[in-house]
Amino acid sequence: MRAFLSINQEVPPYLPWLVTILVVILYAASDEWHQLYVKARVPDIADWIADSLGGVFGAFAMYMWRRFSSRSKLISS
Repeated sequence: MRAFLSINQEVPPYLPWLVTILVVILYAASDEWHQLYVKARVPDIADWIADSLGGVFGAFAMYMWRRFSSRSKLISS
């Protein structure tokens, strides 16, 4: 996500967050798919959903942190 946020070109504000969430969801799906081939591991849709929701929550937390930290810089200056 930092790569998106540091470029100087005009990027829609939702794009970095959307890409981050999509990557997390795809990575969680690939992890569950990989578990098909590992002994003593079982892929589970609930685990994929939990991983995906964790990524969404993490992206939301980062969004809120960036939003309020930039606001506090404006207030203190």
